Amino acid sequence: MSESSTLDECNQKPQVPWARVDKHLKLWVDMNLEEYMTQDQLSTITLPSHISSRNIRRDGMRHVFEFMFLELNQNAAGEYTNVPLYTELIRWIKDVLGTCT
Repeated sequence: MSESSTLDECNQKPQVPWARVDKHLKLWVDMNLEEYMTQDQLSTITLPSHISSRNIRRDGMRHVFEFMFLELNQNAAGEYTNVPLYTELIRWIKDVLGTCT
């Protein structure tokens, strides 16, 4: 989990950090480690450490906390439907950095 992405990498290909986290998430699932921490919690706290921009890390986590307290009871739709916090963080990063293609 100690991987990181450069600022240029994040700016040019913002999907790279969560692709790296997805790799760790697969290992998490394969090892059945959800007993200790949910996939959603793990991936949500791991993703910011892979982003070199301090502002995006700080603002992204602030957004996740606001989302947790204000909107989590609503259905979170997205690519990762069983991990609503992680899904929301990725959605927020895409909104901030622009749509990834």
